[in-house]
Amino acid sequence: MSHPSPPDRREVSVAARLVLASCIASAAAPGALAAGGGGAGEDPEGHVILRVDGEEVTKADLDASVAYRKTYVAGRSDADLARAAIEDELIPIAALKAKFKDRLPEMRKKVEEMRARVLAGEAFENVARAGSECPSSAQGGDLGFFPRTQMVPPFARHAFTLRKGEVSETFVTVFGVHFLTVTDYKKGPTAGADEARASHVLVMFDKSPQFRNQLQAIQQGAKVEVVDAAYADLVPAKPAGGKNKN
Repeated sequence: MSHPSPPDRREVSVAARLVLASCIASAAAPGALAAGGGGAGEDPEGHVILRVDGEEVTKADLDASVAYRKTYVAGRSDADLARAAIEDELIPIAALKAKFKDRLPEMRKKVEEMRARVLAGEAFENVARAGSECPSSAQGGDLGFFPRTQMVPPFARHAFTLRKGEVSETFVTVFGVHFLTVTDYKKGPTAGADEARASHVLVMFDKSPQFRNQLQAIQQGAKVEVVDAAYADLVPAKPAGGKNKN
């Protein structure tokens, strides 16, 4: 997955974003979805709505994704946004977490240690150069400016909900475990046209050149079990070509 270094910084940042995008928040819970299961006072963190190859997806996961999407997507219902979140974010990530469940604790530990170094005052770019497995490590993790839709949903959500200069928590995408910091924002004519500039650290699930081609197969082969029947209609009949168990 090595890529030659382009000649100027603008092209480098574009190349790094494309590699990330191709291979590698506190908002109120939507009312319609909050009524989907459980009673008043329920902890959404513990409310499991789906299992993907045994990996749990909670109501809190869904609420966070939908709440973020509502900040920039107009004209779509909560249920429609929830279906999109489940299909393009929650099921794929859960499938990868299940696939690499034996490696994930070690990956998280490595990323948490690098994040702790940044929080202790070490320069983000030095940590990224030394430890990140994304090609952007050559630029100290800098991805340049990007719109919301150019990055995978969890990455974009973290990038567009942080204040400039803040360091995110660690989080998982289909590529691996990340943390990021936002260095700048550009306001667009609409919220959907906003751009962020961020630097990140990534430890990948799999660094082999073949991994990019395996991503779709892993997601297509996932078995999705609907745990809370109130959410069954939000799950695609064949998520990414995979299998459902209602």
